Amino acid sequence: MPPSVPACSSRSIGIHIGVTTTVHAHVRLRLQRQAIDLLGNALGHLAKSTAEGSEGDDPPTCAAAVR
Repeated sequence: MPPSVPACSSRSIGIHIGVTTTVHAHVRLRLQRQAIDLLGNALGHLAKSTAEGSEGDDPPTCAAAVR
């Protein structure tokens, strides 16, 4: 005979989904902030290196496409 499985009430399932949703939202926001910071730092370094460029002896810098 298979072992008995404890019955889950709809309330406990709802609590589990609520916790999972909250954790997902927190992780998603943290990853978005990290991506924004990373992109901002990359663009900041690009702007700084362009501003500190030479007197026009070098060819213009190229921009990389971001998808």
